[in-house]
Amino acid sequence: MPVCHGDPAAHNLILRPDGRVQMIDLNSLRVDLPCVDLWKLTHRMAFWRGWSPEPVVEVLTAYNRAHAVADEATVLLGLLWFPEKQWRLVYNAGRHIERSSADGEGLLAPEGVIDEMAMAGALLKAKEQCLAVVERVLLGRARGYS
Repeated sequence: MPVCHGDPAAHNLILRPDGRVQMIDLNSLRVDLPCVDLWKLTHRMAFWRGWSPEPVVEVLTAYNRAHAVADEATVLLGLLWFPEKQWRLVYNAGRHIERSSADGEGLLAPEGVIDEMAMAGALLKAKEQCLAVVERVLLGRARGYS
């Protein structure tokens, strides 16, 4: 049974003096597919680097040396392609609207959500271009190509 960290972020990685990396903050540990941790790590990194494909491919290549990505390539791609930022903004706006309606305030979206949606839409194009490259790399490896 594979175990995943649950929160593989830079602040949960410690570089030891001997060069090894140690993970800390194990309160989200759970049984899950290994690609879920890989997705969270690559998604966060790619977002903060403007969806440049080079660092994502570099991480996937390094990960592939330790654990073959091929078995989980389709799941990983599905997770990466999901428009999480847009979903989260719409979900949070909907929750705000429900609370506002219950309080009699009317159907007003939370302030700034329109601007945030516009920024998320602009990033979506960069994400699509990045993931087109990542998809070719992952599916090539899944089929046994380099």
